[in-house]
Amino acid sequence: MGNASAQPEAEHMGLASRLYNFFLGSPAKAAASLRAQTRWTDWLIPLFVTFLVTAASGKLTQDIVYSEVKQRLQSSTKLTEEQIQTALDRMEEQRAKWSSPGRQALGYLLSFAVIVAVTAIVAGAVLFITNVILGGEARFGQALALASWGSWLVHMSSGGGTTLIGLFPGIVKTPLILAKGSTDVTTSLAVLWSGSKAAFLYHLLGKIDIFNIWLLAVMTIGVATLAKANTKKTAYWVVGLWSIVAILSAFLSSLLLKMQGVS
Repeated sequence: MGNASAQPEAEHMGLASRLYNFFLGSPAKAAASLRAQTRWTDWLIPLFVTFLVTAASGKLTQDIVYSEVKQRLQSSTKLTEEQIQTALDRMEEQRAKWSSPGRQALGYLLSFAVIVAVTAIVAGAVLFITNVILGGEARFGQALALASWGSWLVHMSSGGGTTLIGLFPGIVKTPLILAKGSTDVTTSLAVLWSGSKAAFLYHLLGKIDIFNIWLLAVMTIGVATLAKANTKKTAYWVVGLWSIVAILSAFLSSLLLKMQGVS
């Protein structure tokens, strides 16, 4: 391909070596090894680690999240006292309902399914950029493995709770949440914001996070290597697509909080 960056020689690597190189060594070498040979362990084991970290973080911080959701409901300006009490009673019922071993097992199964689904969607985006935009010839298994590796740098939350948290954000953020007794822990530019937590700009700044920057860097190199394409051109597409998703996510998060009466 014209304007392609110099590609590293494909080396035979085990999964541990690939993961080390992807995050801390040479992402290009890791992706080149993946391009040469992809195994089912390349995507399943990293995803299972993400699931374990998500489950552990959720279990450890569940009381803090529950307390914050209650406080947010009680301070809502959009609900009457009767509506607030009804919502609180429903929360208590649901919490008791999902506390049984069977329900917890189902919850973990659903959590793993969500993580796999989200990763598969990301893999589809990786495949689109790699093959359609950049003219590469990657297979879905390669894109899925790359997206699975990237999951170790992702932190997705919903309603204050954790939907997905990767290995590295989990190691950093979970102890901080427990020490602070609050989920208001950030490694992003949102730390500079002093206004409303429901503001769109607050949530947008929250996307400019050290782990997201790390993720964009390694995914750009990984996609460029899979496609045998120019890294700069790849960065335009990877960062551009991520920016669209980040803006939409920030808008929806802000809108949801405003609808709940959070000021």
